Amino acid sequence: MILDDTLAVLLIEDNIINQRVIKIILEKNNCQISIATNGLEGYKFFLVAEFDLILMDIQMPLLDGYKATKKIRTFELKHPEKEEHLFWE
Repeated sequence: MILDDTLAVLLIEDNIINQRVIKIILEKNNCQISIATNGLEGYKFFLVAEFDLILMDIQMPLLDGYKATKKIRTFELKHPEKEEHLFWE
């Protein structure tokens, strides 16, 4: 959801260094960041909040990026009002 030109971004990334670097870059560009450390946690974030953009790693514990994306897209097909913008990292 865009409020005052701020983008809500969900970053799904297990590497703490990558999280910090991406967070710094995005915050400098007027983004509000939520961070999930694996695909399962990211999917849960997706279910309870609205994001303008999702950035996701591929290789993660518990649920990798491919499976998390499949869960998100399957949910979106059943609930078209909840469509996010997902990009691979």
